[in-house]
Amino acid sequence: MKLLLATQHLQRIGGVETYLSDIIPALRQAGHDLAVLAATGVGGGVAGGKDTIFRSAPDFPVFVASDMGGEAALAAVRAWRPDVVYAHGITDPKLEAAAMAVAPSVFFVHVYHGTCISGAKRFARPVLRPCHRTFGPACLLHYFPHRCGGLNPFTMVDLYFKQRARLRTLRACDAVVTHSFHMFKECAKHGIDERRLHRFVYFAPEQQQDSSRAAGALNVIDAASVHGWAPEQPLKLLFAGRLDINKGVNLLVEAAVLLAGQLRRKIAVTIIGDGPDRHAIETQIGRIVGGTAGPITFEMPGWLPREKVRERMMTTDVVVFPSVWPEPFGLVGPEAGHLGVPVAAFDVGGVKSWMVDGVNGVLAPGDPPTAGGLAVAIAACVRDEPKYRRLCKGAVEMAERFSRGNHLEELMKVFHHVAGK
Repeated sequence: MKLLLATQHLQRIGGVETYLSDIIPALRQAGHDLAVLAATGVGGGVAGGKDTIFRSAPDFPVFVASDMGGEAALAAVRAWRPDVVYAHGITDPKLEAAAMAVAPSVFFVHVYHGTCISGAKRFARPVLRPCHRTFGPACLLHYFPHRCGGLNPFTMVDLYFKQRARLRTLRACDAVVTHSFHMFKECAKHGIDERRLHRFVYFAPEQQQDSSRAAGALNVIDAASVHGWAPEQPLKLLFAGRLDINKGVNLLVEAAVLLAGQLRRKIAVTIIGDGPDRHAIETQIGRIVGGTAGPITFEMPGWLPREKVRERMMTTDVVVFPSVWPEPFGLVGPEAGHLGVPVAAFDVGGVKSWMVDGVNGVLAPGDPPTAGGLAVAIAACVRDEPKYRRLCKGAVEMAERFSRGNHLEELMKVFHHVAGK
């Protein structure tokens, strides 16, 4: 089957590009012909590597609208004659709609594409909390009072009409794929015909089954190799993701202070990633480390390659997922689970797609999310040895549901159905 992958970026920016970098080799291995339409490329061309969605230089067509021009890229796509367009979101509604019209279309809804003016699906005022509204003209009345986005009215109106156009395109697709029940409900609420709406298990990158941490978890975990519950050891916490207001890293920093007092234990926090809030978080940490908050250490190494993130995860005690917006899914949860690491997270969005409270981690209340609630959830993971062992074991067992093979099998059923093959 000839599959066109339509996306915004060739460069790895976030979860969409991480997904594409994993699914592309799987689709190739399954014998499908691929091409990629990207709205924007990367500096120096589209050679493969760690910074792009390609693991090596692609040996299939790649059409980049920012380099070729939109019309030329679309003409090249039409000439290639795909059987199915597999779309992942393009910010230009006209380019997106034109690409989706080339062939039968399947849209993977990774984020709130066409269902929120800013795409964040959260209020920032009076407190930061998830938004449950249905997208429509009334959202314009909430945008400024609730600080859904910035303060420019022209930007607000422009984004509103772009999102409205995206929603029209989404409703016209032959099939829409979601990765969580939360996003399934979001799409259905916004007029996507449930006969064309599909929800099936997402996947985390496959991990080595002989991983020492995962093998230990499956064997009820050797106490000598796990110290998350041991009060004489520093409690190692890890966050990995983009540093912006939606990810709640500031609440993790506050929670670490509370934990040091509650557990009377050293706390070591590693914050992996970068983004617009990095300076604010560094300033917040500086006030804590420079004060009398207790024995807390912070490390901020910036963005790391995925294998390096995995190495850090394998030596941490609890992965913290403090997102305050309604995360559509949250891939870091299953990734931690493959390594036998429990997760503490706010109960927002699609987190419950991979988290069962008390089985592979602990949930904190998410409406509204607070540092105190997050601290309680982290502490509950490590208060005693038997529970911590159960959570580590449960993390591996839950993560086994998230496999590339299962995902690809369900995805191909949708492709064949829309293509009529």
